[in-house]
Amino acid sequence: MLDKIILCLCLGLSSAAIAESIDSASKKTLKFEFKEHPGTSYTFEELNLIVDKNLKVIVSIFPELQGIYVDEKTGEIVLTVLKNETDSIRLQKVKCILGLPVKLMVITAPLLRE
Repeated sequence: MLDKIILCLCLGLSSAAIAESIDSASKKTLKFEFKEHPGTSYTFEELNLIVDKNLKVIVSIFPELQGIYVDEKTGEIVLTVLKNETDSIRLQKVKCILGLPVKLMVITAPLLRE
């Protein structure tokens, strides 16, 4: 069967994705459409409630979380985190759990707490 499946998510290009299946005998390309957040619409208050409800899970994935807020203009949840090699993998986990658009604001030094 298949030795390897390579999945390239081209989220910036009209949410399309290409899956390339490779085996020892042949090479085939499968095309499919990927919609990360189809038809979802939440109010600012609803997004904040979702963040509050899932905060413990988010902190368990990003223990160095420095801050979190909802961007009112884009509707994205923004996580402020210390730079880490596994940021992109952990970001995908949070996106899967929340089912919402989430982006990272990566910083190199911890924020001061007052």
